[in-house]
Amino acid sequence: MAAVEILTWAMEIMDRLIARAGRPLHFAEIRKAYPALAPNTLKNRLNTLVAAGWVRKTDQGYQLDPHFVRMLHRAQQAAAESLGNLVETAKLYLNAGE
Repeated sequence: MAAVEILTWAMEIMDRLIARAGRPLHFAEIRKAYPALAPNTLKNRLNTLVAAGWVRKTDQGYQLDPHFVRMLHRAQQAAAESLGNLVETAKLYLNAGE
């Protein structure tokens, strides 16, 4: 399986879990979103996400792992800060030519 394909299905499943705002999503609910996907394939993909530490499985279903969510927030903050620094640097260079 190509890396792009893995990222594509992983992000699709993660997007569904993010939309739940922290509430677990049952396997049957995820299954409805992917009717063409064999149940064992979906189960394997979910297990891959669990093994990677991105998703955790509870008695109530699947949800994003809280540690992964915190990591995403930190990455988002770092990216916003870096983008802000880039904008400020660009302004300095653009204004230097005046």
